[in-house]
Amino acid sequence: MNKQLRPSILKRAVALLIDYIVLGIFGFVLGLFFEDFFVSLGKYGTLIGTAIVIIYFSICQSKLGGGQSLGKMAISSKVTDLNGQYLSFNKSLLRAFILVFPIMNVELLASGKGMIVIMSLVSLLMLASIYLVIVNKSRRCLHDLLIPSVVINQSVSDFEIDERKDRSSLKLIPLGVLALLGLGMGFYQTFQSTNLSPLLAAKDKIEQEAGVIGVNKIQSSVTSHYMTDSPVNTYSSIEVLVRIDDMQEASDVDSKYFATFHDIIAEEVPEYKDVDLVLITLYYGYNIGIAHKTRHVTNRFTN
Repeated sequence: MNKQLRPSILKRAVALLIDYIVLGIFGFVLGLFFEDFFVSLGKYGTLIGTAIVIIYFSICQSKLGGGQSLGKMAISSKVTDLNGQYLSFNKSLLRAFILVFPIMNVELLASGKGMIVIMSLVSLLMLASIYLVIVNKSRRCLHDLLIPSVVINQSVSDFEIDERKDRSSLKLIPLGVLALLGLGMGFYQTFQSTNLSPLLAAKDKIEQEAGVIGVNKIQSSVTSHYMTDSPVNTYSSIEVLVRIDDMQEASDVDSKYFATFHDIIAEEVPEYKDVDLVLITLYYGYNIGIAHKTRHVTNRFTN
């Protein structure tokens, strides 16, 4: 496709930024009225934002909205099928779902031992879209190939796309190799890591405590500091981020939760006795994907 017929990658990025600013403002306004409800949803809150984003793009970028979201309207571009016709609502819905759902719901999808594999898959989807939009002259991403569609300039009515080139094996083979490597590493880390199982056991036990909505992060790490003419300073740590349903506790450095969670980590994680620092963060709030509001407090335990 002639580059005069479609927007540049930079313009596409600007359009996406505009759309998410608009959606973010809408999400913020919703939060003013439904904060308690959003908090009660916990990790499922992202489904609210996901539904809003999918409906927004499905309507705007279909025949109903003239193929234009507000962002695409700002850069004078539109979404059509390969014949220059606007997408039906159903096709636009599926296109938006492929693009939005996996990225906005990583926390919801990734749990237990499979979380590394799921995160690898989502990362691969993102990399695939970036790779394809760069190598394809038509700038068609993964969702454009799966739901035959293209983003073109608003004034364009007649164009030609070589579908075989966009789906060329020379372009898709590197993606296949990358996918195999990524998934292979994900499975290897999942089943070979000696540290992962105890951390997941601690996560499960913390999530059974009353008032806990979910553990958003639990990880162990080793950090080294290098200074000129000084020995290397290395320390190890375990970090835990826990979402709770009590706003007051999420503001109290002496919260009862800190001691409880610390004891669980000490009991479930064998490497606890060898780490220098345990960081536990409590937070209260919501995340609906397009907007979030939180209050948090952190406590440090040194060995």
